[in-house]
Amino acid sequence: MDNYYELHVTILPQQILEFSAFCKELKAKPLYIQLDKGLHKNQPMLAVTTMLPDDMSAKAWAIDYGELVAEHFPVSRVKLESRLTEGPNEYYEAHWKLNFPHGDSECQLAAFVEDKPHMLRSYNLFDSRIQYLSQRIYGVSDPVAWSEVFNASGVVIGLSGLPLVKTHYERCVWDSNPALDYGWG
Repeated sequence: MDNYYELHVTILPQQILEFSAFCKELKAKPLYIQLDKGLHKNQPMLAVTTMLPDDMSAKAWAIDYGELVAEHFPVSRVKLESRLTEGPNEYYEAHWKLNFPHGDSECQLAAFVEDKPHMLRSYNLFDSRIQYLSQRIYGVSDPVAWSEVFNASGVVIGLSGLPLVKTHYERCVWDSNPALDYGWG
């Protein structure tokens, strides 16, 4: 039985329009994520998913895909994720996608995360309405326990009145450059 994997290939923040067109040719989703803090705030990337039998096969696929992108753009990271399952991981991560269709969200989100240092903010510069809250947990191997932590955070987000549209929990199988998020996560 195959497993679900998601791949992100991040490039240096240049040639954004060309990169977006390249993603569409590959049938990959172009993203331009901006972190609210950290050394590398601007992270254009593509996202693509597949089903593969195991982590080893998925990592080989991720490396090959990263090399394909690197033939055209300077790659700064290749990151392979799976659903929140057991297995070796660099960290567990949860994302809560928010959609602010009617204007400024800065004050509302700033007030929400002010007393929640475990909540990380990021934005999709290709769609200014979309923002994300994320949470990472390092150095653990029990996805069930951390799913409960993520669920508790999700309840707080849900009760806050923020315009939540999607929740996503995952296991980071491999990250070629975890330092890219230094200062953010």
